[in-house]
Amino acid sequence: MPNLIKKYPVAAFYVVALLIGGIFTAPFIANYLGLIPPVPFIIIFVAAFSASLAGIIITGVISGWAGVKALLGRFLIWRFGIGWWLAALLLPALATLGSVLLSSLFGGRPLDTSQLQPLYTLIPLLLMKVIQAGVGEEFGWRGFALPRLQSRHNALVASIIVGVMHGLWHWPMYFIEPLTQYYEQVAWGFVPALLLDTVMVTLWSIMYTWLYNNTKGSVLIAAFFHGAVPTWTSYFATTGAWGGEIDMGPFVWYMGVFAVINIAIVAIYGPTHLSRKAERQTA
Repeated sequence: MPNLIKKYPVAAFYVVALLIGGIFTAPFIANYLGLIPPVPFIIIFVAAFSASLAGIIITGVISGWAGVKALLGRFLIWRFGIGWWLAALLLPALATLGSVLLSSLFGGRPLDTSQLQPLYTLIPLLLMKVIQAGVGEEFGWRGFALPRLQSRHNALVASIIVGVMHGLWHWPMYFIEPLTQYYEQVAWGFVPALLLDTVMVTLWSIMYTWLYNNTKGSVLIAAFFHGAVPTWTSYFATTGAWGGEIDMGPFVWYMGVFAVINIAIVAIYGPTHLSRKAERQTA
């Protein structure tokens, strides 16, 4: 078994991530099907850490404790210039604001900024999302899977592969209320919601790689970006133009804005490394 894992490390990681996540999301799916009574929602937070746990476990099998320490050490990489911190924080804000503006201008719900709270009120939510979503996942997607895929593919192709894996990994969440994916599934149907979200996660994945490769392989910046994305969507949801989790209009505009940003990144930085100064991070 260890030899098989070493031969197919990314596949092994993905299987373990799905298994760990499946163990802790199965009770919610059983409840959705009416087979068991409701279960404590806190269990879902364990499932949220399945990708990082899988990355750490498979790293331990392949490289031992030294490999695990090296992987965890990527969370301590933070000295790479304020510009990358600002990009990770503000590009999701600009994309979300752009999508609600475009939606309101082209027939969507009117934009009402009167309900927006002071920006400092976002700090607790941002920290929670960085820990829950960022730390919970990014040791797996960016810390483990991305460098290994970049050893065989250019940065753009590796990003797309990770993005598709990451997007499809979310499938149990479409049956767990009150997660966003649950309301999308109710409104749009399971398959359309899963496909649209997977495209969105893949667009984000290109930006993750761009940030990761330009910051010496920092899992910290990936976790920070992962936390910033849902923080800004929650913030601008109060404008009314976002329309909550069931309004496809702003979501499509959101995808479009991120697509334009990604086209610019690929054009400027190139698909090989998504960086003009650094080579893509490999394992």
